[in-house]
Amino acid sequence: MKNPFKVGEKVLTKVKRKEVEALITKLWQNEVQVRTPDNELRWRSMYTVWYPGFAPLARDEEGGNAAITPSMLRALKRGAKQQRAKAKKLVRKQPNKRR
Repeated sequence: MKNPFKVGEKVLTKVKRKEVEALITKLWQNEVQVRTPDNELRWRSMYTVWYPGFAPLARDEEGGNAAITPSMLRALKRGAKQQRAKAKKLVRKQPNKRR
């Protein structure tokens, strides 16, 4: 998705869990740099700033923001178990041989 914001526009963002009005100073790909009322420059994703009176932008479905399904969760857990088992085998000490 193309960044819809422009330098010099006033937007809303959150700073310390409070909504504040900020001014856009720079753009870079899907990021915007804003100057907040405390005179700080902060980088924000274009999804975490919005115009007053509107909602923040929604992420694309293909953007990797999809919910994890129960079958995906089971597969992840199974893979983690297998990796732990392999690591355990590699860590085992060799038995001491008596002579």
